[in-house]
Amino acid sequence: MKCVIDCSCQDSDSEDCKLADLVCKNESTASGTLSKLPPPAATRLRQSNYSLNLSGATMIINLSRDDRIENPALFDQMFQSRAAVFHDRLGWDVVVKDGRETDRYDEEADPVYLLAVDGDQRVHGSLRLLATTGPTMLQGEFKHFFDDDVDVAAPTIWECTRFCVPPILGRSAQDVGTVSAELLIGLCELCLASGIEFVVGVYETPMTRIYARIGWSPEPLARARPEIGNITAGIWEATPAALSSMRQRLSARTSGRRVLVA
Repeated sequence: MKCVIDCSCQDSDSEDCKLADLVCKNESTASGTLSKLPPPAATRLRQSNYSLNLSGATMIINLSRDDRIENPALFDQMFQSRAAVFHDRLGWDVVVKDGRETDRYDEEADPVYLLAVDGDQRVHGSLRLLATTGPTMLQGEFKHFFDDDVDVAAPTIWECTRFCVPPILGRSAQDVGTVSAELLIGLCELCLASGIEFVVGVYETPMTRIYARIGWSPEPLARARPEIGNITAGIWEATPAALSSMRQRLSARTSGRRVLVA
């Protein structure tokens, strides 16, 4: 499957087109066990389903691996989207079975997923969180990217991987930017409500300006070796100020569309 996001804007220098292109090419920002969080935070993360109601059409929901039995359609869409983006479009060496991309963290760890879902239960984007007190991609698959050991592990620091805005026919560059911003707003909101203070991830360095535009910029931790590519490991601090900045920027970008937290 090819990415059919409409990145062929007439104004190729526009920020929306640049964002769409980077999202198409990048697994951004970026094993977990909720028991590693302080007990009150773990309880809130388990019991709460933080939803951002966007123009009455889209919600950001969080799911755990335990929810796969009750929500198979949502997980199928997410894993199919990951296969379309990471395997089909980017050509990554990832395992795809029956059209779905999963890895050992999905099957053996206890990840938390954020999904952007519309009223028809269609998944427009997703990301995955892993506790850094367990195995992570930064300490596993990505470790050889960096000369310096990016040793980040604490109960209040989680890793973001598999950031994915899937190819959807007719999706515009602005839509890609909106879904990306919605996911990051949902991530920051979840962190603030759950006692997670920082999020660590690996991203293509040009994404730095996109994060700044969205309103949540990472602090660089390490740059990958030149032969690996233009890749950075960074850390995002979850703060009320960052959440407020992202909300305001998204609202301005979408002509006053409000983000409401359930």
